[in-house]
Amino acid sequence: MSALPPYPAYKPTAIPWLQQVPEHWEFLPFSAIARIKSVTGQVQRQLLSVYLNRGVIPFTDVAEKRTNVTSEDLSRYQAVDPGDFVLNNQQAWRGSVGVSKHSGIVSPAYLVLTLSDRVNPDYANTLFRQQLMVDQYMVCSKGVGSIQRNLYWPSLRRVSVLLPPVEEQALIVRYLHALDAKVKRYIRAKRNLIARLQEQKQAIIQRAVTRGLDPNVKLKSSGVEWLGEVPEHWEVVRLRTAFLSVDSGVWGVDVEREDDEDNVYCMRAADFDMQTYSLNPAKRILRKVNVFDRKRKSLIKGDLLLEKSGGGDAVPVGRVVYADGALPMVFSNFLTRLRPDQRRFDAKYLLYLLNTLHGSRVILADIKQTTGLQNLDERAYLGRTILMPKLDEQRLIVAQLDRDFEKVNQAMTIVQRDIQLMQEYHTRLIADVVTGAVDLRAAAQALAEDQMIGRSDDQMTVEEIETELNEETE
Repeated sequence: MSALPPYPAYKPTAIPWLQQVPEHWEFLPFSAIARIKSVTGQVQRQLLSVYLNRGVIPFTDVAEKRTNVTSEDLSRYQAVDPGDFVLNNQQAWRGSVGVSKHSGIVSPAYLVLTLSDRVNPDYANTLFRQQLMVDQYMVCSKGVGSIQRNLYWPSLRRVSVLLPPVEEQALIVRYLHALDAKVKRYIRAKRNLIARLQEQKQAIIQRAVTRGLDPNVKLKSSGVEWLGEVPEHWEVVRLRTAFLSVDSGVWGVDVEREDDEDNVYCMRAADFDMQTYSLNPAKRILRKVNVFDRKRKSLIKGDLLLEKSGGGDAVPVGRVVYADGALPMVFSNFLTRLRPDQRRFDAKYLLYLLNTLHGSRVILADIKQTTGLQNLDERAYLGRTILMPKLDEQRLIVAQLDRDFEKVNQAMTIVQRDIQLMQEYHTRLIADVVTGAVDLRAAAQALAEDQMIGRSDDQMTVEEIETELNEETE
Protein backbone atom coordinates (compact mmCIF):
# COMPACT_ATOMS: atom_id res chain seq x y z
CA MET A 1 0.00 0.00 0.00
CA SER A 2 1.35 3.38 -0.96
CA ALA A 3 0.41 6.81 0.32
CA LEU A 4 -3.27 7.46 -0.32
CA PRO A 5 -4.09 10.21 -2.85
CA PRO A 6 -6.93 12.73 -2.61
CA TYR A 7 -10.10 12.32 -4.69
CA PRO A 8 -10.00 13.76 -8.24
CA ALA A 9 -12.68 16.38 -7.51
CA TYR A 10 -14.18 18.05 -4.44
CA LYS A 11 -17.08 20.37 -3.72
CA PRO A 12 -17.27 23.04 -0.99
CA THR A 13 -19.51 22.78 2.06
CA ALA A 14 -21.10 25.34 4.34
CA ILE A 15 -19.94 23.37 7.40
CA PRO A 16 -17.18 25.17 9.37
CA TRP A 17 -15.53 21.95 10.48
CA LEU A 18 -15.31 20.49 6.94
CA GLN A 19 -14.40 22.81 4.07
CA GLN A 20 -14.76 20.34 1.20
CA VAL A 21 -15.94 16.81 0.44
CA PRO A 22 -15.61 14.46 -2.56
CA GLU A 23 -17.82 15.70 -5.37
CA HIS A 24 -19.92 12.52 -5.58
CA TRP A 25 -20.55 12.21 -1.79
CA GLU A 26 -23.81 13.41 -0.24
CA PHE A 27 -24.38 15.73 2.70
CA LEU A 28 -27.62 14.83 4.47
CA PRO A 29 -29.41 15.63 7.73
CA PHE A 30 -29.69 12.75 10.19
CA SER A 31 -33.43 12.62 9.60
CA ALA A 32 -32.78 11.51 5.99
CA ILE A 33 -31.00 8.33 7.01
CA ALA A 34 -32.47 7.47 10.44
CA ARG A 35 -35.76 7.38 12.27
CA ILE A 36 -36.48 7.22 15.95
CA LYS A 37 -37.39 3.79 17.33
CA SER A 38 -38.96 2.91 20.66
CA VAL A 39 -40.02 -0.70 21.19
CA THR A 40 -40.51 -1.78 24.81
CA GLY A 41 -41.68 -4.85 26.70
CA GLN A 42 -38.81 -7.08 25.47
CA VAL A 43 -37.63 -8.07 28.95
CA GLN A 44 -36.34 -11.45 27.80
CA ARG A 45 -33.53 -9.85 25.81
CA GLN A 46 -30.02 -9.31 27.15
CA LEU A 47 -29.13 -5.95 28.65
CA LEU A 48 -26.85 -3.77 26.53
CA SER A 49 -24.87 -0.63 27.33
CA VAL A 50 -23.26 2.11 25.27
CA TYR A 51 -19.71 2.47 26.45
CA LEU A 52 -17.19 5.20 25.66
CA ASN A 53 -14.56 3.98 23.15
CA ARG A 54 -16.26 0.57 22.87
CA GLY A 55 -19.68 1.33 21.43
CA VAL A 56 -22.66 -0.95 22.09
CA ILE A 57 -21.69 -3.98 24.19
CA PRO A 58 -23.46 -6.45 26.49
CA PHE A 59 -23.82 -5.02 29.99
CA THR A 60 -22.07 -8.13 31.39
CA ASP A 61 -18.92 -7.27 29.40
CA VAL A 62 -18.31 -4.17 31.52
CA ALA A 63 -15.83 -5.09 34.24
CA GLU A 64 -15.38 -1.59 35.68
CA LYS A 65 -17.35 -0.24 38.58
CA ARG A 66 -20.68 1.17 37.40
CA THR A 67 -22.06 4.44 38.72
CA ASN A 68 -25.53 3.91 37.22
CA VAL A 69 -27.93 1.36 38.63
CA THR A 70 -30.03 -0.94 36.46
CA SER A 71 -33.74 -0.81 37.17
CA GLU A 72 -35.40 -4.00 38.38
CA ASP A 73 -38.32 -3.23 36.06
CA LEU A 74 -37.08 -3.75 32.49
CA SER A 75 -40.46 -3.37 30.81
CA ARG A 76 -39.72 0.21 29.72
CA TYR A 77 -36.27 -0.64 28.38
CA GLN A 78 -35.96 -0.19 24.61
CA ALA A 79 -35.33 -3.01 22.14
CA VAL A 80 -32.18 -2.83 20.04
CA ASP A 81 -31.55 -4.94 16.94
CA PRO A 82 -28.28 -5.43 15.03
CA GLY A 83 -27.69 -2.35 12.89
CA ASP A 84 -29.51 0.08 15.18
CA PHE A 85 -27.72 3.28 16.17
CA VAL A 86 -27.77 3.84 19.95
CA LEU A 87 -26.81 7.01 21.83
CA ASN A 88 -26.47 7.57 25.54
CA ASN A 89 -28.31 10.86 25.36
CA GLN A 90 -26.51 12.22 28.46
CA GLN A 91 -23.03 11.25 27.27
CA ALA A 92 -23.25 11.45 23.46
CA TRP A 93 -21.26 14.70 23.62
CA ARG A 94 -18.32 12.61 24.86
CA GLY A 95 -18.68 9.96 22.13
CA SER A 96 -20.77 7.39 24.02
CA VAL A 97 -22.58 6.17 20.90
CA GLY A 98 -22.43 3.18 18.56
CA VAL A 99 -24.13 0.95 16.02
CA SER A 100 -25.10 -2.31 17.66
CA LYS A 101 -24.03 -5.77 16.55
CA HIS A 102 -26.20 -7.28 19.27
CA SER A 103 -29.85 -7.88 19.93
CA GLY A 104 -30.91 -6.64 23.36
CA ILE A 105 -32.42 -3.81 25.38
CA VAL A 106 -31.08 -0.47 26.61
CA SER A 107 -32.08 2.18 29.13
CA PRO A 108 -35.28 4.15 28.45
CA ALA A 109 -33.13 7.29 28.57
CA TYR A 110 -31.11 6.27 25.50
CA LEU A 111 -31.92 7.18 21.90
CA VAL A 112 -32.39 4.22 19.55
CA LEU A 113 -32.47 4.89 15.79
CA THR A 114 -33.19 2.61 12.85
CA LEU A 115 -30.81 3.33 9.98
CA SER A 116 -31.65 3.48 6.29
CA ASP A 117 -30.46 0.81 3.86
CA ARG A 118 -28.33 3.56 2.34
CA VAL A 119 -26.00 3.29 5.33
CA ASN A 120 -23.56 0.42 5.87
CA PRO A 121 -23.77 -0.37 9.64
CA ASP A 122 -20.01 -0.86 10.01
CA TYR A 123 -19.30 2.39 8.15
CA ALA A 124 -21.87 4.17 10.33
CA ASN A 125 -20.31 2.78 13.52
CA THR A 126 -16.99 4.31 12.47
CA LEU A 127 -18.37 7.62 11.17
CA PHE A 128 -20.76 8.32 14.05
CA ARG A 129 -17.99 7.92 16.64
CA GLN A 130 -15.56 10.29 14.89
CA GLN A 131 -14.74 13.61 16.51
CA LEU A 132 -16.38 15.53 13.65
CA MET A 133 -19.71 13.91 14.62
CA VAL A 134 -19.14 14.05 18.39
CA ASP A 135 -18.54 17.80 18.09
CA GLN A 136 -21.97 18.14 16.51
CA TYR A 137 -23.59 16.10 19.32
CA MET A 138 -21.94 18.50 21.76
CA VAL A 139 -23.32 21.59 19.99
CA CYS A 140 -26.83 20.07 19.88
CA SER A 141 -26.84 18.92 23.51
CA LYS A 142 -28.51 20.94 26.23
CA GLY A 143 -27.29 21.27 29.80
CA VAL A 144 -25.14 23.17 32.24
CA GLY A 145 -21.46 22.52 32.75
CA SER A 146 -19.53 19.51 31.47
CA ILE A 147 -20.96 16.69 33.58
CA GLN A 148 -24.30 15.99 31.98
CA ARG A 149 -25.63 17.37 28.70
CA ASN A 150 -28.77 15.89 27.17
CA LEU A 151 -29.21 15.21 23.46
CA TYR A 152 -32.74 14.90 22.03
CA TRP A 153 -34.04 13.80 18.63
CA PRO A 154 -35.42 17.21 17.54
CA SER A 155 -31.84 18.54 17.71
CA LEU A 156 -30.08 15.40 16.50
CA ARG A 157 -32.26 15.08 13.40
CA ARG A 158 -30.66 18.24 11.94
CA VAL A 159 -27.06 17.05 12.44
CA SER A 160 -25.20 16.75 9.12
CA VAL A 161 -24.04 13.34 7.91
CA LEU A 162 -21.44 12.80 5.19
CA LEU A 163 -22.43 9.82 3.03
CA PRO A 164 -20.50 8.18 0.18
CA PRO A 165 -22.22 5.68 -2.16
CA VAL A 166 -23.08 2.33 -0.52
CA GLU A 167 -20.46 0.44 -2.55
CA GLU A 168 -17.80 2.89 -1.46
CA GLN A 169 -18.88 2.56 2.16
CA ALA A 170 -18.24 -1.18 1.85
CA LEU A 171 -14.76 -0.52 0.43
CA ILE A 172 -14.02 1.86 3.31
CA VAL A 173 -15.14 -0.76 5.84
CA ARG A 174 -12.96 -3.44 4.22
CA TYR A 175 -9.95 -1.17 4.12
CA LEU A 176 -10.33 0.00 7.72
CA HIS A 177 -10.77 -3.56 9.00
CA ALA A 178 -7.50 -4.57 7.30
CA LEU A 179 -5.77 -1.45 8.60
CA ASP A 180 -7.06 -2.12 12.11
CA ALA A 181 -5.69 -5.69 12.00
CA LYS A 182 -2.26 -4.44 10.95
CA VAL A 183 -2.14 -1.74 13.61
CA LYS A 184 -3.25 -4.13 16.35
CA ARG A 185 -0.61 -6.65 15.34
CA TYR A 186 2.07 -3.96 15.28
CA ILE A 187 1.07 -2.66 18.71
CA ARG A 188 0.86 -6.19 20.13
CA ALA A 189 4.43 -6.88 18.95
CA LYS A 190 5.66 -3.64 20.51
CA ARG A 191 3.94 -4.42 23.80
CA ASN A 192 5.52 -7.87 23.79
CA LEU A 193 8.89 -6.14 23.42
CA ILE A 194 8.10 -3.94 26.44
CA ALA A 195 7.20 -7.07 28.41
CA ARG A 196 10.54 -8.67 27.51
CA LEU A 197 12.39 -5.53 28.57
CA GLN A 198 10.48 -5.52 31.84
CA GLU A 199 11.44 -9.17 32.38
CA GLN A 200 15.06 -8.18 31.75
CA LYS A 201 14.79 -5.51 34.44
CA GLN A 202 13.23 -7.98 36.84
CA ALA A 203 16.09 -10.44 36.29
CA ILE A 204 18.64 -7.69 36.99
CA ILE A 205 16.80 -6.72 40.18
CA GLN A 206 16.45 -10.29 41.42
CA ARG A 207 20.14 -10.96 40.95
CA ALA A 208 21.09 -7.77 42.83
CA VAL A 209 18.73 -8.21 45.80
CA THR A 210 19.57 -11.88 46.31
CA ARG A 211 23.33 -11.92 45.57
CA GLY A 212 24.53 -8.33 45.87
CA LEU A 213 27.15 -6.76 43.59
CA ASP A 214 30.28 -8.76 44.44
CA PRO A 215 30.45 -11.87 42.21
CA ASN A 216 33.10 -13.39 44.52
CA VAL A 217 31.20 -12.94 47.77
CA LYS A 218 30.99 -15.97 50.05
CA LEU A 219 27.47 -17.44 50.04
CA LYS A 220 25.31 -19.31 52.53
CA SER A 221 21.97 -21.06 52.32
CA SER A 222 19.16 -18.62 53.08
CA GLY A 223 16.74 -21.33 54.18
CA VAL A 224 14.16 -19.56 51.98
CA GLU A 225 13.24 -21.40 48.79
CA TRP A 226 12.85 -18.41 46.47
CA LEU A 227 16.09 -16.78 47.67
CA GLY A 228 18.41 -19.80 47.47
CA GLU A 229 21.97 -18.90 48.45
CA VAL A 230 22.71 -15.36 49.61
CA PRO A 231 25.82 -13.47 50.78
CA GLU A 232 27.04 -14.88 54.08
CA HIS A 233 27.07 -11.51 55.87
CA TRP A 234 23.43 -10.61 55.10
CA GLU A 235 20.98 -10.43 58.01
CA VAL A 236 17.83 -12.53 58.42
CA VAL A 237 14.81 -10.32 59.23
CA ARG A 238 11.02 -10.38 59.07
CA LEU A 239 9.65 -8.09 56.39
CA ARG A 240 7.41 -6.20 58.84
CA THR A 241 10.49 -5.00 60.78
CA ALA A 242 11.50 -2.88 57.79
CA PHE A 243 8.58 -0.50 58.27
CA LEU A 244 7.75 2.12 60.87
CA SER A 245 4.05 1.92 59.97
CA VAL A 246 1.64 -0.02 57.77
CA ASP A 247 -1.57 1.89 56.97
CA SER A 248 -4.67 1.33 54.86
CA GLY A 249 -5.94 3.99 52.45
CA VAL A 250 -8.91 6.33 52.40
CA TRP A 251 -12.44 5.91 51.19
CA GLY A 252 -14.20 8.93 49.79
CA VAL A 253 -16.23 10.39 46.98
CA ASP A 254 -14.57 11.28 43.68
CA VAL A 255 -15.01 14.96 42.79
CA GLU A 256 -13.92 17.37 40.06
CA ARG A 257 -13.23 20.70 41.79
CA GLU A 258 -9.87 21.63 43.30
CA ASP A 259 -11.11 24.73 45.12
CA ASP A 260 -12.44 22.91 48.18
CA GLU A 261 -10.13 22.33 51.15
CA ASP A 262 -11.59 18.84 51.62
CA ASN A 263 -10.64 17.80 48.08
CA VAL A 264 -7.24 16.20 47.59
CA TYR A 265 -5.52 14.13 44.94
CA CYS A 266 -5.83 10.41 45.58
CA MET A 267 -3.59 7.76 44.04
CA ARG A 268 -4.90 4.34 43.01
CA ALA A 269 -3.43 1.13 41.62
CA ALA A 270 -4.51 2.46 38.20
CA ASP A 271 -1.89 5.19 38.67
CA PHE A 272 1.00 2.73 39.09
CA ASP A 273 3.77 3.09 36.48
CA MET A 274 5.57 -0.24 36.68
CA GLN A 275 8.20 0.79 34.15
CA THR A 276 9.64 3.21 36.71
CA TYR A 277 8.03 1.70 39.84
CA SER A 278 6.53 5.09 40.58
CA LEU A 279 3.20 6.94 40.54
CA ASN A 280 1.90 8.59 37.39
CA PRO A 281 0.36 11.87 38.61
CA ALA A 282 -1.25 12.50 35.20
CA LYS A 283 -3.93 9.92 36.03
CA ARG A 284 -4.66 11.11 39.56
CA ILE A 285 -8.22 11.77 40.68
CA LEU A 286 -9.65 14.23 43.20
CA ARG A 287 -11.41 12.76 46.20
CA LYS A 288 -13.28 14.44 49.04
CA VAL A 289 -11.37 13.51 52.22
CA ASN A 290 -11.82 15.00 55.68
CA VAL A 291 -8.94 16.92 57.26
CA PHE A 292 -8.19 14.20 59.84
CA ASP A 293 -7.77 11.47 57.21
CA ARG A 294 -5.94 13.78 54.86
CA LYS A 295 -3.24 14.35 57.47
CA ARG A 296 -2.97 10.71 58.51
CA LYS A 297 -3.04 9.30 54.97
CA SER A 298 -0.76 11.76 53.17
CA LEU A 299 2.23 10.48 51.26
CA ILE A 300 5.78 11.65 51.90
CA LYS A 301 9.00 10.98 50.01
CA GLY A 302 10.14 7.40 50.52
CA ASP A 303 6.70 5.90 51.22
CA LEU A 304 5.93 2.67 49.38
CA LEU A 305 2.43 1.85 48.14
CA LEU A 306 1.43 -1.81 48.09
CA GLU A 307 -1.48 -2.97 45.92
CA LYS A 308 -3.46 -5.12 48.36
CA SER A 309 -6.74 -5.62 46.44
CA GLY A 310 -7.74 -5.74 42.80
CA GLY A 311 -9.95 -7.37 40.21
CA GLY A 312 -9.13 -10.15 37.79
CA ASP A 313 -6.32 -12.68 37.96
CA ALA A 314 -4.17 -12.03 34.87
CA VAL A 315 -1.67 -10.11 37.04
CA PRO A 316 -1.63 -10.86 40.78
CA VAL A 317 -1.92 -8.04 43.28
CA GLY A 318 1.15 -7.14 45.30
CA ARG A 319 2.80 -4.61 43.01
CA VAL A 320 4.71 -1.85 44.81
CA VAL A 321 5.61 1.71 43.79
CA TYR A 322 7.65 4.55 45.30
CA ALA A 323 6.19 7.93 46.31
CA ASP A 324 8.46 10.91 45.68
CA GLY A 325 6.39 13.30 47.80
CA ALA A 326 6.44 15.99 45.10
CA LEU A 327 2.68 16.65 45.28
CA PRO A 328 0.24 16.61 48.22
CA MET A 329 -1.79 13.44 47.87
CA VAL A 330 -3.38 10.55 49.72
CA PHE A 331 -3.89 6.93 48.66
CA SER A 332 -7.00 4.87 48.02
CA ASN A 333 -8.57 2.13 50.11
CA PHE A 334 -7.28 -0.65 47.83
CA LEU A 335 -3.68 0.27 48.69
CA THR A 336 -1.48 -0.03 51.78
CA ARG A 337 1.15 2.55 52.70
CA LEU A 338 4.43 1.06 53.88
CA ARG A 339 6.63 3.68 55.56
CA PRO A 340 10.22 2.33 55.72
CA ASP A 341 12.49 2.71 58.75
CA GLN A 342 15.10 4.62 56.79
CA ARG A 343 17.62 4.41 59.62
CA ARG A 344 18.14 0.74 58.68
CA PHE A 345 16.49 0.25 55.31
CA ASP A 346 16.79 2.12 52.01
CA ALA A 347 13.29 2.76 50.63
CA LYS A 348 14.26 2.04 47.02
CA TYR A 349 16.06 -1.14 47.98
CA LEU A 350 12.86 -2.32 49.65
CA LEU A 351 10.95 -1.23 46.53
CA TYR A 352 13.08 -3.49 44.36
CA LEU A 353 12.98 -6.34 46.86
CA LEU A 354 9.19 -6.27 47.15
CA ASN A 355 8.73 -6.20 43.38
CA THR A 356 11.02 -9.23 43.20
CA LEU A 357 8.62 -10.95 45.59
CA HIS A 358 5.81 -10.05 43.20
CA GLY A 359 7.65 -10.83 39.97
CA SER A 360 8.78 -14.26 41.13
CA ARG A 361 5.15 -15.06 42.07
CA VAL A 362 6.28 -15.97 45.58
CA ILE A 363 3.34 -14.09 47.08
CA LEU A 364 0.68 -16.10 45.22
CA ALA A 365 0.29 -18.16 48.40
CA ASP A 366 -0.62 -14.94 50.26
CA ILE A 367 -3.45 -14.00 47.88
CA LYS A 368 -7.06 -14.99 48.42
CA GLN A 369 -9.65 -14.55 45.69
CA THR A 370 -13.39 -14.16 46.20
CA THR A 371 -15.99 -13.21 43.56
CA GLY A 372 -13.35 -12.00 41.13
CA LEU A 373 -11.50 -9.83 43.66
CA GLN A 374 -7.96 -10.58 44.81
CA ASN A 375 -6.98 -9.74 48.39
CA LEU A 376 -3.46 -9.90 49.75
CA ASP A 377 -3.14 -11.41 53.23
CA GLU A 378 -0.94 -8.69 54.71
CA ARG A 379 -0.18 -10.64 57.88
CA ALA A 380 1.31 -13.50 55.87
CA TYR A 381 3.00 -11.13 53.43
CA LEU A 382 4.70 -9.01 56.09
CA GLY A 383 5.59 -12.12 58.07
CA ARG A 384 7.84 -13.42 55.29
CA THR A 385 11.54 -13.92 56.00
CA ILE A 386 13.98 -11.81 53.98
CA LEU A 387 17.73 -11.34 54.04
CA MET A 388 19.08 -7.81 54.02
CA PRO A 389 22.53 -6.26 53.61
CA LYS A 390 23.58 -3.32 55.75
CA LEU A 391 22.25 0.13 54.81
CA ASP A 392 25.43 1.24 53.00
CA GLU A 393 25.39 -1.88 50.79
CA GLN A 394 21.68 -1.40 50.09
CA ARG A 395 22.43 2.09 48.79
CA LEU A 396 25.28 0.84 46.60
CA ILE A 397 22.97 -1.78 45.10
CA VAL A 398 20.27 0.84 44.40
CA ALA A 399 22.80 3.16 42.73
CA GLN A 400 24.01 0.33 40.48
CA LEU A 401 20.46 -0.71 39.59
CA ASP A 402 19.58 2.86 38.67
CA ARG A 403 22.57 2.93 36.29
CA ASP A 404 21.69 -0.46 34.82
CA PHE A 405 18.12 0.66 34.16
CA GLU A 406 18.98 3.80 32.20
CA LYS A 407 19.35 2.07 28.82
CA VAL A 408 16.49 -0.34 29.44
CA ASN A 409 14.14 2.49 30.41
CA GLN A 410 15.22 4.51 27.38
CA ALA A 411 14.42 1.56 25.12
CA MET A 412 11.02 1.12 26.77
CA THR A 413 10.25 4.83 26.36
CA ILE A 414 11.10 4.65 22.64
CA VAL A 415 8.84 1.62 22.15
CA GLN A 416 5.99 3.29 24.03
CA ARG A 417 6.42 6.37 21.85
CA ASP A 418 6.21 4.13 18.77
CA ILE A 419 2.90 2.77 20.06
CA GLN A 420 1.56 6.26 20.76
CA LEU A 421 2.54 7.51 17.28
CA MET A 422 0.92 4.49 15.65
CA GLN A 423 -2.30 5.04 17.59
CA GLU A 424 -2.31 8.73 16.59
CA TYR A 425 -1.66 7.81 12.96
CA HIS A 426 -4.45 5.22 13.05
CA THR A 427 -6.92 7.76 14.45
CA ARG A 428 -5.93 10.41 11.92
CA LEU A 429 -6.14 8.07 8.94
CA ILE A 430 -9.61 6.85 9.93
CA ALA A 431 -10.77 10.48 10.13
CA ASP A 432 -9.22 11.23 6.71
CA VAL A 433 -10.92 8.20 5.18
CA VAL A 434 -14.45 8.83 6.47
CA THR A 435 -14.32 12.55 5.60
CA GLY A 436 -13.07 11.90 2.06
CA ALA A 437 -9.71 13.61 2.55
CA VAL A 438 -8.05 10.56 0.90
CA ASP A 439 -9.23 8.26 -1.87
CA LEU A 440 -8.73 4.64 -0.89
CA ARG A 441 -10.68 2.97 -3.70
CA ALA A 442 -7.58 1.73 -5.50
CA ALA A 443 -5.95 0.62 -2.24
CA ALA A 444 -9.10 -1.26 -1.20
CA GLN A 445 -9.20 -3.02 -4.59
CA ALA A 446 -5.53 -4.01 -4.25
CA LEU A 447 -6.29 -5.30 -0.77
CA ALA A 448 -9.11 -7.47 -2.14
CA GLU A 449 -6.77 -8.89 -4.80
CA ASP A 450 -4.11 -9.66 -2.16
CA GLN A 451 -6.71 -11.56 -0.15
CA MET A 452 -7.83 -13.47 -3.24
CA ILE A 453 -4.31 -14.83 -3.80
CA GLY A 454 -3.96 -15.77 -0.16
CA ARG A 455 -1.86 -12.87 1.09
CA SER A 456 -3.08 -12.05 4.62
CA ASP A 457 -1.85 -9.91 7.48
CA ASP A 458 -1.08 -13.01 9.50
CA GLN A 459 1.51 -14.00 6.88
CA MET A 460 3.33 -10.67 7.10
CA THR A 461 6.18 -9.90 9.45
CA VAL A 462 5.94 -7.00 11.89
CA GLU A 463 8.67 -5.25 9.87
CA GLU A 464 6.60 -5.56 6.67
CA ILE A 465 3.52 -4.19 8.44
CA GLU A 466 5.55 -1.30 9.87
CA THR A 467 6.96 -0.50 6.40
CA GLU A 468 3.51 -0.43 4.82
CA LEU A 469 2.03 1.70 7.57
CA ASN A 470 4.95 4.13 7.42
CA GLU A 471 4.55 4.48 3.65
CA GLU A 472 1.00 5.68 4.16
CA THR A 473 2.14 8.50 6.45
CA GLU A 474 4.50 9.98 3.85
